[in-house]
Amino acid sequence: MFALKEFTRRLLPETFDPGDPKAVSAEFDRIASRPRKTVAELEDFIAHWMELASAIHDKESRAYVRMTCDTADKEAESSYLYMVETIDPITQTRTFELKKLLLESPAAANLPKHYVVFLRNVKNEIDLFREENVPLSTEESKLAQRHQKITGSWMCEWEGKQLTVQQVRAKFEETDRGLRERAFRSVYAPHLADCASLDALYDEMMAVRVRMARNAGFANFRDYAFRRWGRFDYTPADCQTFHAAIRQHVVPLVTKLAERRRARLGLDSLRPWDLEVDEEGRPPVRAFADGAELTKKVGAVFDGLDPELAFFFGSMRDRGMLDLESRKGKAPGGYMTEFAESRIPFIFMNAVGTRRDVETLLHESGHAFNLFLAREIEPAAYLSPPLEFAEVASMSMELLSRPLFELIYAPNDIPRVKEQQLAAHLKFFPFMSMIDSFQHWVYTHETTPESRGDFWAGLEDEFRPHLDWAGLEDFKRLGWQYLHVFQLPFYYIEYGIALTGALQVWQAALKNPQTAIAAYKRGLALGGSRPLPELFSTVGARFDFSGKVLAELTETLAKELAL
Repeated sequence: MFALKEFTRRLLPETFDPGDPKAVSAEFDRIASRPRKTVAELEDFIAHWMELASAIHDKESRAYVRMTCDTADKEAESSYLYMVETIDPITQTRTFELKKLLLESPAAANLPKHYVVFLRNVKNEIDLFREENVPLSTEESKLAQRHQKITGSWMCEWEGKQLTVQQVRAKFEETDRGLRERAFRSVYAPHLADCASLDALYDEMMAVRVRMARNAGFANFRDYAFRRWGRFDYTPADCQTFHAAIRQHVVPLVTKLAERRRARLGLDSLRPWDLEVDEEGRPPVRAFADGAELTKKVGAVFDGLDPELAFFFGSMRDRGMLDLESRKGKAPGGYMTEFAESRIPFIFMNAVGTRRDVETLLHESGHAFNLFLAREIEPAAYLSPPLEFAEVASMSMELLSRPLFELIYAPNDIPRVKEQQLAAHLKFFPFMSMIDSFQHWVYTHETTPESRGDFWAGLEDEFRPHLDWAGLEDFKRLGWQYLHVFQLPFYYIEYGIALTGALQVWQAALKNPQTAIAAYKRGLALGGSRPLPELFSTVGARFDFSGKVLAELTETLAKELAL
């Protein structure tokens, strides 16, 4: 019924090696020498360029996957760093040349309307490009890899054993409060031990980023980052408006949710280790024993949700594109990446049996479905949607799967799993505001490790006033040392914007599931070929920062959570 188109090289030699700098430079020369006078010639020029970009991206993605799957693998680390240090600088400089040739072509103005967003993005990238930023970009990637290596080495002492952070974090759901506190301290002990090193690393990162911004003519890195992320549809002021709307509409609801939790648990106050335990004292939900069972159960959900989505997930499973279980030496977190030449996604995560692991696989599968549905779109640059919409794809999938939770969880667990899921989404908004507010501040002020800790502690008090940090001030000040802050600066507001879109998709599904899923798929099939407001409207959502949409969403959430 369904089949995946096989992509083969059409314009690149089959023997071309994207890891060979001479071959890469020669291929850029070939593309630059192509005629570009007519629309047909210019489209062939773009197609050749995209094919080369896909080949290079594919090789680097495979190197990154190997490195994150085993951070102790020196050969994998070396292969990834080779691509970052040797191939990326060539790619950045030569791609800039191709972009200039594209816009200089007399045929550019006559390209079909489908290319409008692509041309807009190319022009923005030309405006930002500075030759002197190429080595700085390489340095930034190397610093990010250092962060990956530090955090990937973290292990927790637990009852005489060395366990991964993810394995011990799972104990935050245990009913024994003393055990939860021990788990909390064990999880954050390696972080606390490395906090000074991370502060120093962040200072290095900030210095590199500030230099990049100034080289490009920006007063600060924040304004540069907005352009670098291609934010054409909103501004820093819109983000501030969004933060204010969250304080107005969400924080009071989260505070009510926290007060109900405190009362149900019979506690005087909520400590950081009291946030994941079941409020009625039931043992943690354990949805699966291993990665194979998780794959089977989530696959059954997709079977019931939509046959085409089920086919996509089965394709990943059958091709070995799922690495799901936590293990020693594996980098933390989860992601979906694609192997660009075959246009097939790969999912990486650290499952240990929790409810959150199920949500992570649903989430990353949403990203994968985005790629699958858009994989035949051209130019290939459109395979990557704007980040604010990419997360609509993933977060919506978590919510659209709710009616089929009986395929994953025991019947008695489903009501609390559904409540915990919605509560987690609600509580995410304040945390997102904290991460985003911190970065707006840190890149527009002179800071020190001490002032960064102070500022974060103030954000804790503002956005999460229900948490009792007495005696835990060192831990409280660490929260900004978060993966995205180090490795993906300013990439976090996207999650909040996308969550408003995903919750609107879910609202539509409450009325008509099939209609909502059809709209979801239509939107994902557009890839990155439309501006953000149009992508949102295609899935039936409004792109809004004012608080109007947020007010409606919190009303629905309050009703569902009986607040």
